Amino acid sequence: MTKQSLKKLPAAQAIQALRVGAGAETLPSSVRGVVLSYVANLEERGVKQFTSTTLPRLAYSNPTVRFHVDRKPSSRTKAKDPEIQERATKAAEEESKGSKEKAERRTPRMTIEFAEGTSKTIDLTGMKSSNILQAIQAAQA
Repeated sequence: MTKQSLKKLPAAQAIQALRVGAGAETLPSSVRGVVLSYVANLEERGVKQFTSTTLPRLAYSNPTVRFHVDRKPSSRTKAKDPEIQERATKAAEEESKGSKEKAERRTPRMTIEFAEGTSKTIDLTGMKSSNILQAIQAAQA
């Protein structure tokens, strides 16, 4: 069930859909936050699927964990909103600076923050949605 279809469901059915399926489980108590960062319009289907289907269930099942998705605009983005278009223009400028910075900016990654103040960053390139969920569940401080 996609994020779009959750919006179209009656409230009771949407809540039921959030309670079952991949991601509808409690994370280890040491996890305090999850930050997901990726560039829009890239061919990272696992990350897109994770953010649209699994992440809403995970957030619903773990209300004390802070989830943040940083979806950066692609340099190819054409937006009607001037703020989004400005971010896309800046992204294009950053991409032209150097290959190392370009590669780093385009790499999808997830940072898991722990209660002890430590964090762990995972490269999500080529990962499926189920593998991303397993990485979060297996994360230890």
